[in-house]
Amino acid sequence: MRNSEYSQPNFHEAPLNPVDSIGIIGANGQVGTMLKQQMRTIPHHPAVYSVGRGDIEGLMASRPKYVIAATPKQATKEVLEEIVFYVKSPFTAFLFQNGVGVTDEAKRILQKCPVDHSLIRGSLYTTVHREGNNVEYNRKKLRLALYPVYIHESRLVEQAVGTFEDAGFNVKEFDDPESGEWTKLLANSIGSTSTVTGLTPFETFSDPLLFDIELRGLAERLAIIKARGTQLLDLSWAQTGLIKKAAEFPQELLHFLRSPVASVIATKRGNLPSSAARKIASGESPEEALYYHLPFVEEAQRLGLPAVVDTTLARFIQYHLDGYQNLDFPKNVRRARLIESINQYG
Repeated sequence: MRNSEYSQPNFHEAPLNPVDSIGIIGANGQVGTMLKQQMRTIPHHPAVYSVGRGDIEGLMASRPKYVIAATPKQATKEVLEEIVFYVKSPFTAFLFQNGVGVTDEAKRILQKCPVDHSLIRGSLYTTVHREGNNVEYNRKKLRLALYPVYIHESRLVEQAVGTFEDAGFNVKEFDDPESGEWTKLLANSIGSTSTVTGLTPFETFSDPLLFDIELRGLAERLAIIKARGTQLLDLSWAQTGLIKKAAEFPQELLHFLRSPVASVIATKRGNLPSSAARKIASGESPEEALYYHLPFVEEAQRLGLPAVVDTTLARFIQYHLDGYQNLDFPKNVRRARLIESINQYG
């Protein structure tokens, strides 16, 4: 048994056949659509069931071996509770939500599950966006980190890795789900001022004042992660090694490198503003972005450390959600207000 945290029912050690059925919850979202498309390219052609959040009962009646929750973090509790209520047969749950605390919440809920099951946390390092009615992503850059939480069969992890590789993903496996969550959270925070400004990565990192804010946010986040004793994963997709080194460089040197940094980040992200910024532009709710900033704010308060940048960004997002100050005014005005707020509260 691998990464076991509480006892699971015994399973016979037998060779595992390729998985024959996969269920995806959140099929109408960008990530859910991408997963559905890629799972249908697997050479041995497993059955792929894809449903919205309103048809989990029907999905579980199909008895899928894999259940992938491609839903926002804030929906995790409701989705898992419905899975537990409607489940009919053994399964493996895959949770690909951004944000921290998902693993602990899932373990609490799944303890009530009446059937044998496994839990694998995951982080997608693939930029997915909507163009009109189509979901766009680079099929050559499908990247997935998997963190087994507990499993009921010792070869299930190898089966899972093989399944996602067959679907076109470059897969890396790690043993620490908490480190995986915080590593992805840090990676998502790079360039997150664009949620407020609506600017592209190139515009953001080419701007001297926004560049300073991004550097300050990075330094604050790294201090928080270090103080809480969390080790960042050595993951090239997240650029963790480069991020930690950059935080130690003199600010003058980093400003000298601002233009090439802007170009590199813009290229890696297709020069798209943050997912939340794109949702704001299309009239959708950017609520999920709160969960990229609030963990840093809460941990900073607990540890007695500053989190000026994340506190300010979270405040702007919450004001937008509350209808108090919508982020629909011109980008140059949004930029100016963000800079003013950082200076005021910092």
